[in-house]
Amino acid sequence: MRRVRYSVDFVRQLDNLLAQGEPKFGARMIDHKRDLVYNTIERRLAASPKREPDPVLGLCVYAIAKTPFLAVYDFDDQEVRVFFLLHGGQDRREVDVADVEW
Repeated sequence: MRRVRYSVDFVRQLDNLLAQGEPKFGARMIDHKRDLVYNTIERRLAASPKREPDPVLGLCVYAIAKTPFLAVYDFDDQEVRVFFLLHGGQDRREVDVADVEW
């Protein structure tokens, strides 16, 4: 199985997106969704990352079930590099992959 490397941007985006939902859904649900995102990436995506690159981003995109989130990543035989976490409704043309902070 590939190791997973998360960008600083991914971690920041996950925290920001979850914080938006905390007033409505509560801290317990937010913790559950955070675990779901990380477990999905580390178990499913790391095991089987092959996806066609998104034509707008030039990177692969994985929809995380039971969330509105998309993981934006690339991979090789050794690791999966998760660049961003986007809301599914976000315009992907706004994302600049050159500015990712690791």
